[in-house]
Amino acid sequence: PTKQASKQVILDEIDGADARGAIQAVVDIVKAPLHKGGNKGGGKRQQPLTRPLICICNDPFAAHLRPLRELALVFTFKATNERSLLARLKHICKAETAEHAQASAASSASAGGKGGGGLA
Repeated sequence: PTKQASKQVILDEIDGADARGAIQAVVDIVKAPLHKGGNKGGGKRQQPLTRPLICICNDPFAAHLRPLRELALVFTFKATNERSLLARLKHICKAETAEHAQASAASSASAGGKGGGGLA
């Protein structure tokens, strides 16, 4: 059996998106009905989303995210300890035989781990 990569849509820093256009576009995609058969009317239809949509943000309760939040499951994560984050990144690099990447993992660990939230 071959490994098949999971397919999802990830939108990072969505709380920094334009308050009207971008968020409304995501809401419209999420709300688009699943339909059977072809487009018989000939008009344009919004394509339905058939895979997971993961929205990552620092402030999931920003006012302009409200329409999206009403359709989402909200997960909140606490800040990660820099030491444990670095240990995990080193473990991943070693498992992936990316020893040269450990230096950049250390810099990523010091830059990351600030916590935040996400909508899924």
